[in-house]
This record gives sequence, structure tokens and C-alpha cells, in this order.
Amino acid sequence: MKKFGLLFALFCSFTTFAQNTPEENVWFAKDFQVGLGLSNLMPNESMMGDAHKIAKPVIYARLGIFHYKQFTLGLHGNASTMNLKNTQYYGDFDRTNYYTLGPYLSFFQPVSPNIILEPYLSYDGTQYRSKYNDKKLSYSSDALGIGLDFEYKIDTNAYFIFGLKYSISKLNTNTNPNWEKYLNNYNFLSAKIGFAFAKHRL
Repeated sequence: MKKFGLLFALFCSFTTFAQNTPEENVWFAKDFQVGLGLSNLMPNESMMGDAHKIAKPVIYARLGIFHYKQFTLGLHGNASTMNLKNTQYYGDFDRTNYYTLGPYLSFFQPVSPNIILEPYLSYDGTQYRSKYNDKKLSYSSDALGIGLDFEYKIDTNAYFIFGLKYSISKLNTNTNPNWEKYLNNYNFLSAKIGFAFAKHRL
């Protein structure tokens, strides 16, 4: 979570800068997004990818906190469950629950009167918990997320969203160096649909 602290400090510096910025270029908390999706799509060759099925519907949420012109800095989170497809890669567990929280930085670009593209970068701090009967396993990961949201305007401040995101994860575990790459490096694609409610865009 040290990376989260550094990004939060960056957020504070942006907020300080905003005090000397023209009012029409700066606004706060005018962007909220919620949706459902799938995760663990097209995983790399890794313990997590080989052991788990595609995640059950993932609940996504995102809140834009600080906006400067077309840039947004905010917080995002998601939660879901992945069932195991092969216990030989992971152990005798039946599912893994997880939740993710972290900051993101995005840039929105209108491409037509009703369509916006919004690429973004995110830090994803994820906690995993696996269980089967009385056995439990807990661990965490840090990840860089690279995403793109396609947004279609459906009302004055409402948008339908389709998004893709690629996550480059590093699990915080210790193992034999011969196994470290396979166990700790977990990359995958996610897809989502949902709705955003945002002002000052189109």
C-alpha cells in the first residue's frame, strides 16, 4: 500500500495547485461510474491464471474526485469471486474471493457529439482470500491497470459504458526463485459494461 500513499500525496498536490486555477477548469466529485463485468480473461501463464476460471460477474465502481480540464483523479474498486478449475496449480480450495481498491488517473476525449473515449491508468491493490471448509489462504497483490472506456451519451449527464482493461499484477508472496515468475506474475484482461454519471463532458 506504499504506492497508494504516494499516489494520494500526488492527489493532494493537484488539489493545492487547483486553488490557483480558473474555476471553469476545475471541479470536484462530478463523476461516478458503476457496472458489471468479467475478469481473468486471457490470463498469462501463471498460477492464478491456470488455476482459476473466469471471474463471476465483477461489481465495479469508480468515483472521480478531482477534475482539471479533461483529466480526472479518483478512486476505483471492484469485488468478485473466481472458482477453481484445477486444484493441482493452487491447492485444495474451491474458490477465491477478492476485492480491489486504488486510485486512477484518466483523460477523456470527445470524438463525436455523443461519444467519449477515456483512457486511464490505475493502481490496483488487491486482497485475495481462498477457502474450502475450514482451510483459508490470504494474500495480496499490487498491479498497474491500463484501461480504455467507451462512453455513449444517453441523457444530459448520463453515459452507457463499455470498457476494457489489462492488469499487470505482482503477487506479494515468497517462493523458490525457480517458481517466482510463475507464481507471482499474474496478467489478465477485464471487460465491463455499466453507466457513468458525469458533468462538464459533452
